[in-house]
Amino acid sequence: MLLAKNAPTVLGSSKVFYWTRDDGTQVYGLDGGPDQGANGAYNAAKVKGAIDTLPELSGVILWKSGHVGVYIDNGEAIEAKGFSYGIVKTKAKGRG
Repeated sequence: MLLAKNAPTVLGSSKVFYWTRDDGTQVYGLDGGPDQGANGAYNAAKVKGAIDTLPELSGVILWKSGHVGVYIDNGEAIEAKGFSYGIVKTKAKGRG
């Protein structure tokens, strides 16, 4: 299912969310977190687990080398697959 065609990465979208003040201005690192890619974010994560231990909890970040998605419930995730595909809803398991 296509959700958006011309969109940044999921990690980039989360940075926009976390680094935007209530008045709409954007401040780099507003949440105190460093700017890092998918692998850096994974390495910094305090809690990690295999896909078969995934809790039924919306908002959990899913990772594979160089890529992240967001778990949304019922075994599905949102991920950005580049400008050719956009942001799509996919099955969380089996994307490895």
